[in-house]
Amino acid sequence: MVSLLLIIILLMSLISGYRRGLILQLVYLAGVVISFIVAYLFYKDVAEWLQLIIPFPQLSDDADYGLLLDVLGNETVYYNGLAFIGLFIVTKIVTHIIGSMFQFLAHLPVLNLLNRWAGAAIGFLEGIVILVIVVHLAALIQWDFIQAALQSSAVAQWIFAYTPVLSELLIEWFEESWNN
Repeated sequence: MVSLLLIIILLMSLISGYRRGLILQLVYLAGVVISFIVAYLFYKDVAEWLQLIIPFPQLSDDADYGLLLDVLGNETVYYNGLAFIGLFIVTKIVTHIIGSMFQFLAHLPVLNLLNRWAGAAIGFLEGIVILVIVVHLAALIQWDFIQAALQSSAVAQWIFAYTPVLSELLIEWFEESWNN
């Protein structure tokens, strides 16, 4: 089931890239990169602010989801994660709005066919990058059903095995983030 969902997301990325075309897809891909950079640079500052306004959840020790916080560490990890995800989403929305101003570029007749297929390729690559991040974040969640779903997913296993550069970067970042 997870494999099917991951394949559908990749196909949607491919189709979206085809519809947008190369130029517009590059604008949106730049938005993903910018969102990641902004989230990476400012998540600690936002995490400190979040600690003041969002209470740390009190989970019972015998609850299955209580394991998540045991594995991840402490409040710092919780707030760092919230800050990173929040910054990424907000920045992605802003860059998407800015990128939509370039919508007219997707309809230029001069570049039409090449523009669309190159956009599909970039969209597919963007989908892979997003799935690598999502699958690695999901792997950190120590809920039995999530772990079982990832173990039984051929696509998730492929992501773990064949995206070593992104995987290494994410693992290093996770370890650095949680050790600080």
